[in-house]
Amino acid sequence: MYEQGYSTTSYTDIAMRSGLGRPLVQRYFPKKEQFILDLIQDVSAICKRLLEEHESIQLPIVIRRLHLTQLYLSVLLCNQRAVSLTCDVLSDRKVTARIIDLHHRSAYAIFPNEDQAFLREASVRSTGGTYELIMDKHLRNESISPDNLAAQTMAAFLAFSQDAPYQDSYKDACANLLPEHVISQMVHALLNELPFTQ
Repeated sequence: MYEQGYSTTSYTDIAMRSGLGRPLVQRYFPKKEQFILDLIQDVSAICKRLLEEHESIQLPIVIRRLHLTQLYLSVLLCNQRAVSLTCDVLSDRKVTARIIDLHHRSAYAIFPNEDQAFLREASVRSTGGTYELIMDKHLRNESISPDNLAAQTMAAFLAFSQDAPYQDSYKDACANLLPEHVISQMVHALLNELPFTQ
């Protein structure tokens, strides 16, 4: 999928690349979207681990979430192939809906006492807006700053879920982003852990 893209990769391609038979691949992954969802969960888990290794002090959960979003978006946008794959995946609404479900569960971890339906709506608005912005900038061949996008995503989420003023939340998020060289080292380490990016 990394080479060909999500929409054009077939089960036969996956089976050939993995060295497994197509029936076995389909047994464990009855829907192709499951590959992407598993990949996202793997990338998220590696991001969390790398951040835990880096952050020696316990930061507030909103700042940890900002850093996770910053690193996650930096991976999705690390090179042209990753951007193309990201946009290809995001063009499939079924997959996008499942990705937003994953983000909603993570949002509930930040504010466990909030109404789940309310947090889901905030997740859909902030995450969906982020993904639409990625698609829009990609289609117009404009550069995408993962750091700025992470700050915008967190500010939008806080504005929707906590009635926090967007501009203030955005400035706070920008002030709390990890330095670019730290993110770059983590992206490099993460990509080295994913065999298909070699």
